[in-house]
Amino acid sequence: MIASDDEPGLMEDLEAWLDRIAPDSGDFKHQGRFESSSAVHFQSLLLHHQVVVPFSDGRIDLGPWQSILFVELDGLRPKVILVKVLGE
Repeated sequence: MIASDDEPGLMEDLEAWLDRIAPDSGDFKHQGRFESSSAVHFQSLLLHHQVVVPFSDGRIDLGPWQSILFVELDGLRPKVILVKVLGE
């Protein structure tokens, strides 16, 4: 997940950038147990697997153009989104 401006073309640019850095056809030494997901491992390192989102007065506190974007890198498995609230 990333907190970013959700501008037109952002997801397409992000996908192209990730494919250039860690392409599916990359010559990786490690391979997934059941199917090759090596590129996804490296792509997820670049995007992180969590986002910290500030709240003020009980409301989400992002910039005027920011959104929380869920980036799906490996559509083969079910996903769980876990939300933890810390603080007062």
